[in-house]
Order: sequence, then structure tokens, then C-alpha cells
Amino acid sequence: MVWLTNPQFFKGFTSNLKKALPCIKIADEENIPLLRSLGDEAQDPTQLATSLRNYILTCCLKGISLSVHDNPIDSEAINHSDLVSVEERIYTEKDLFREELNLQNTTTKKHEFKDYTPKIFAAIRQLQGLSPDDYLKSFNATTFFDILTNQKFSEGKSGSFMCFTPDNQYLIKTITAEESRLLRKKMIKFYDYFKSNRSSYLLKFYGSYKVVMPNRHYVYLAVMSNVFSCTTQKIRERYDIKGSCINRGGKHDYDKKSLGLDLDFINVRQSLRLPHHHKEFIIHQLQRDAEFLQSLNIMDYSLLIGVHENTDDQQQQQEQQITNAQSPDQSPSQSSSTPSPSSLSSSSSTLHSSNNYIVKTPPPNYGRLISSDNKEIYYIGIIDILQLYDFSKKQERFLKIYFTRKDGKGISAAPPDFYKERFMNRMNQIIGEIYYV
Repeated sequence: MVWLTNPQFFKGFTSNLKKALPCIKIADEENIPLLRSLGDEAQDPTQLATSLRNYILTCCLKGISLSVHDNPIDSEAINHSDLVSVEERIYTEKDLFREELNLQNTTTKKHEFKDYTPKIFAAIRQLQGLSPDDYLKSFNATTFFDILTNQKFSEGKSGSFMCFTPDNQYLIKTITAEESRLLRKKMIKFYDYFKSNRSSYLLKFYGSYKVVMPNRHYVYLAVMSNVFSCTTQKIRERYDIKGSCINRGGKHDYDKKSLGLDLDFINVRQSLRLPHHHKEFIIHQLQRDAEFLQSLNIMDYSLLIGVHENTDDQQQQQEQQITNAQSPDQSPSQSSSTPSPSSLSSSSSTLHSSNNYIVKTPPPNYGRLISSDNKEIYYIGIIDILQLYDFSKKQERFLKIYFTRKDGKGISAAPPDFYKERFMNRMNQIIGEIYYV
């Protein structure tokens, strides 16, 4: 990914772009600002890096639209053989820019968008209640680039980036080749798990892609759920909780403006203030999620927590929501004492009948919780779920224990079984309020 800010790459990229498109007539240049800006060699590397990032996003938005339209899911005919029948679908430049470019007399295939296991991701979106039309509204190119200049990108040292859709529902993020392979290999298992665990706190992936540029440089991207999608308010506090304690904050006074880690949370809050029956439900589901990740040899995941105040309007909305969730023959006291997801999920939930009581089907980005004193709202979800306990992690653990003399129980790199146990100990500490010495 270092090519994102490499001037030599951009020089070659623009040269190849001109060679690849000599006979192409752009129908409306203003509709393709990314292609226009990429052809401007007077830009400095930073501007070109931004242009390339935008170009990648343009290809991604075009490809997502094609993928959704090309992979409808019949809910009555979903089976494994159908879902894995298409490992990847390649869209060429002609497919991506059919409306913008006149490509009738050219056979160039310099730009490619690879859509991995599209049917599985379409089935996962269906499980989460996402209709194709509603999903595509979040990826409307016009709306997306209208707000793009005001979008605050999070960029990694290697040139990777992530950004949110305009409606804040989804996240587009660059991923590594290893993470992309893991998604392709394990996504059918995630589908099976989500099918039987609708209330899972695991991050949901809705697409995995590869964008190939003219000089054959490429980047992997994924579309995933946003844990904080259910609110338009600014999150006041954010915490990333792994269960480990070495290099996990706590050395300085936490100002609540940056992302807090395990020890910051313990020093500032100690626990989340939740009703007892809610705690039981959450701990049980987190246990199931952690066991599933362990079965896939995955570790290094964490619980992302967001906190903001519950305003008077929100409190009234929550009370109305709970009232609407009650079945006709259920009293308020009976409803409030039922340890089901009905009092945990947001107002966008749908209702269905199960075992003679009403249960809300958790919406996408499930995890909106009201504190026991009704003064705060918490948002939680398990993120960073694509790290296998592979050779590099085993090597990291070995070096930290035997060369830097770190405590093996406190470092993040740990075998999946031990990682799960330590993670759940911390969950019981901050959610179940069972404290460990």
C-alpha cells in the first residue's frame, strides 16, 4: 500500500491511464472528477494520493451497485451449493463506467473490480433485513462524493484508509490480502453462525472486493457494519476492550477524547450500568460469539464500546419503544422482566412472535443499550475479527515473552482458547461486574 504516496507510481499510473484510454470519449467529465484529477500531473503527491483514494472508492461504489443487482437472493431457495457457486465475479472497465464512457470500439480491460463470494454476502445482508434498494441508498455515488470533501478519513501508516457512508450505516475499509483470503474461506461459516445467532455482537461484513489499477497495482476492500450507526449524536466516550493489560492504556489520565483501552475503561468507569437481566443476555451472547471465533482459530478481537448521554427525547422514545414491543396479553411488568433482546435493540427493529411472547429481530449494527439509570446509551460490538493465530502471531508472542520478558498472560498475542477465556473474564468484569484480582 505504500504506492499510495509514491510519486513514481503516480507518474506511471497517469501515463498508463492515458495509454489505456486514448480513444475514449468521456461523456461528461464533471461526473468523473476522479479520472479528471488523476490526469493532472501538476498535483503534488498528497493531492494525487487523495485522487487515487477517491478513484478506488469510485470503482468500489460502481462495483457494489453491480454486485447487488447481479446477486438477488431467493429466501426460499438458499442452500450452501448456491451460495458458494460463485467464488468471484470480475467487472471490467466497460462494466464499471458504461454510463460515463463510450467504450463501444475498445476492448481494454485495464481496470478491474473483483467481487468475492457475492452470493454469501448477499445472503448475510438478507439475514440482517437489508433490502437491495435500501442498502444501495447508502452507496449512492452522487451523495457519497457530495460529502467526501468533508469526510474525515482514518489513514494507516501503509496508506490504508477507511471511511463511512454518508448515512453512517456502513464502513468501507482497506484490508490485507490475508484478511481478504480469510473472508473468502470462512464467510460461509459466518453465514451459518449469523443464521442461528441473530443477536450476535460480531461485526457484520457485507462485501469483499479487489480493485485492480491499470499498472496492475491493487487494493483489497471490505464493507462492514458500523457499531455506532444507530445514533446521530457524537459519541462522548469510546473504548476498545481486548482483555489484555500490557500496553492497554492506564498510564496517563484518560481525557475521554481519544480511544480508551482496557485500563482506561477500568480506571474511569469500572463497569457498564445495566439492568441485571440485560447483563445475563449480553454475557451469554458474547460467550457464544467468542466461542465461534475460537473455533475459527481467530484472536486479537475486541469489544468496541461507545457512550453518550440519553436526552429527554431519547428517553421518551425508549419508553414508547418498550411499550410497542409488548404483546397484547402482556403487562408492562412482565415485559420488562423478560431477558430478551426486545428491550435492547433500537427503534428500527421489526417484531415477530416466538414462544408466545414478542421478540424484536435485532437490526443491523445490533447493540444499543440503555443504562439502568436511563441516563446513558451504550453501543457495543465485537470488531477486528479477521486475525488468525498464525505463524506471525505465534512469533510475536514468542519474542515478547522470551526477549522482552513480557507476561504471557497480559500480552494481546495469545492462543485462541486462552484469548477467549481472558476476553470473557474482562467482559464479566465490565458487564457482569464480577471482579477478578
